[in-house]
This record gives sequence, structure tokens and C-alpha cells, in this order.
Amino acid sequence: MKHGWMAVLAFSLFACGTVTAAQIELIGARMDIPSEYRVVQKEELRRHGRSFTARQQQKIQVTDAQGQPHDLLVVANYFSMPNIDNAVMEDIVRKGVDETAAKPGNSVSPQRLDGFDFHFIEGPLDAEKTYKHRMMLTGVLNGASYVISILAKEDGVLSPAIANSLKNAKLDYAGMLRLKPAFEDEAKVAVQGNMLDTPLNRLALDSKTQARLISSYLRSDASGEVTHRVRGFGLFKAGFWTLQNLSVAVGCGSAASQDGDPHRDFITMKDGLEEEDADERVAQVSAPAAATLATLAAETATAKGSKVNAYKRSDIRRWSAVHAGQVFQVDVARVNGSPVEKMLIDQLRKAEPRCQSGLQFGAPRAP
Repeated sequence: MKHGWMAVLAFSLFACGTVTAAQIELIGARMDIPSEYRVVQKEELRRHGRSFTARQQQKIQVTDAQGQPHDLLVVANYFSMPNIDNAVMEDIVRKGVDETAAKPGNSVSPQRLDGFDFHFIEGPLDAEKTYKHRMMLTGVLNGASYVISILAKEDGVLSPAIANSLKNAKLDYAGMLRLKPAFEDEAKVAVQGNMLDTPLNRLALDSKTQARLISSYLRSDASGEVTHRVRGFGLFKAGFWTLQNLSVAVGCGSAASQDGDPHRDFITMKDGLEEEDADERVAQVSAPAAATLATLAAETATAKGSKVNAYKRSDIRRWSAVHAGQVFQVDVARVNGSPVEKMLIDQLRKAEPRCQSGLQFGAPRAP
């Protein structure tokens, strides 16, 4: 299920300032940026369900020959599934490339990257998007897909020099292989016995409820300070007739570090309403109602979520509160399992309003 910052989604936080013609480190690769730039913000997401996804996004600002600044997004995506061989994944990627090539204005050419076959794609994105221009490399490495994208707001910013840098990126395959084990390291500390360690507080489960970490997200600013933190958990409880199954994501962080109105956008489920896939798009969003979260005055809303089958969609409920410049937010998506939801929300209502931004992300840092 994809619900905003759950889905949506801070590698090692290196010192960030203005850099001249230097390499930029990505998950799974590194590449040169041919002009002066500075890092503005970084985001990183790990998600592990039926598949494993690692996504990293860096917002950087480059300066052109006239000294004018331009924002770019540099995004890396790694995706793998168990029991999917290289040929099957290549077919999946090739279909996506063919669909992109068929859209007006797009060009596709083959590119060899460190001995692997990739596709270089250049062209416009949807006109209503903030970043309307894209260059992208996409390919398959031993059964996993890997994509590097560079996006710009204005036409002409993605220069031939930037294209050349992208085409000459250096892969870090060993680093890609460490992504999933690093997530599993975090999962071990996030769920210990019947306790869940969330950015808001620790949640206690009853002895019959099982849980595992399914997503982890971190955003940091130019100085490396964490400005937003989210953890998502999958919960399961065997009932007399059915298995109670739900997910809960708990997040908090600086409201000023986010675009738009993070409280209003979250509670009105703006992200879910803009989902392109009709089977994932939320529906029947309720009007916000008064509620309590972390002892604070909050709002809550409900909706129908992604399709479970042809006749049923998941149920979504969200809570959001703003206090002292920080937002505190909870997203629950379930097919059933309302007793487990109640057990969690009763604790979250009474939690102390503080944000644990320093929770371990990925593998533990070296001392």
C-alpha cells in the first residue's frame, strides 16, 4: 500500500555545503555533477513487503554560466523481488521503457554502464508536475532493477554535460547488496518482543499480535540534521475466524521542512487522491473530525484505500496534530483488525508529544 510518506520515503549524512564539480554519492552509484552545486535536502525510504525497495532523493541547487541557481532532483531507486530472475526483470523494465518511449517528446537510447545494459531516457514529464524535465538511466543487475533520474523544473537546465555525467555514473553493486541487510538490522531494533519503537513513542502489543518493520523513511536538511522521521509496521493477529491484518505508520518532524501544508495535506489524503493507479487511489475521504494524538488537539479522517480484491478496499484512518512547529502523524490501513488498531491508538493518544528523530536508520553507524 502506498500512503504518502509511508510510501514516499537519508543515507549517511555527509557535510553539506557548496561543492564545485564534485561527485555526488547515491545509493548504488556515484556520479559527477559538472557545475557548482549545494545540497538542499535529502530523503531516503526503505520498504520491505513482498518486494524490497530502496529510494533516495537529493534536492540540489546548481548554478548556470550566468550565475543563476536552479533546483534539481537526483533520485536513485533499487527494486528487487524474491524468485525473480534476470530475464523476467528485464522484460518488466523493457515494457516500462517502451511505454515511456511511446510518449511524445521522449527519446531512448542504449547505454552500457559498468558492463550492464541500461537505457538512457530523456524527455518531458506531465505538465502539471513541479519538475517537468527528466533524464534517466534504467537497467537490471542480477535480477534487480536500478534507476537513476535527474529532474529539473526549467527547460534547458539538463545540459549535455549533465547527460554525459549520468551516462558515466559508476555503479556500486556491493553497496546495493548491503541495502536489504541494513534494513533488516534496523528491523531488529525497531521490533523487540512485543514492543515497537516508533518516532513518537514505544508501543506495546499483546502476546498474540506479531509485528515487523515494513518501511522506514528519513528526511534531512543541508546541515545533515534530521527533520522528519517515519517508521511503518505490519501487524498480524490470528482471530477465531480470521487473521487480523493491518499496517501502521508513525511519523513526526518539522512542519517548516515540508512543502505545502503538511498537516492539511496529510489529513485530507492529498497524496492518495493524486495516486495515478486507480486501484491504489483513495476514495470516500471523510471530512476531518476533532481527535487527540500525543495528548494534543488533533484531527482524524477516514477513507477507502487500495483494492484488496474486486469487491473490497482497505480502510484507512489518519490522525495529525501540530505542536511547537512539529507535526505528529499516524496512518492506519487495514483489511480487518479494528481491535489491534484500538490497542495502538489508545497508546498513541496518551504519548508524550516529542519526536525521536535519532532512531537508527539502516545499519548501525560505526562508533
